[in-house]
Amino acid sequence: TGDGPATIRGLAATMRVTKPSISRGVARMVEFGLLASERDPRDYRSINITLRPIGAALVEAIRAGQVPGMQAGLTPGAGRTRANNS
Repeated sequence: TGDGPATIRGLAATMRVTKPSISRGVARMVEFGLLASERDPRDYRSINITLRPIGAALVEAIRAGQVPGMQAGLTPGAGRTRANNS
C-alpha cells in the first residue's frame, strides 16, 4: 500500500470489495486498536486509514508465517464480493 494513509475507497478498490464491507472491517480494526482513522482535512468526505504500531506488528507476524492461515489475506485482490464469485 505504500507510505502514508490509505482511504476507504482505495482499500475497497485494492481488495475488490464494496466500500460498506471495507468500512465495517476497518471500524472493527479501529475498535481493536489495529488501525487509526480520521477525516481527511482536505476532503471531509474521505477517511484516512493508518496502521497503528500494534497493527503493523500483526501484519509483520502474518507475513512471517507466525499466524497460520492468514497469509493469503495479505495478497492484493484476495477479497471478493459475491458478484465477483458468480
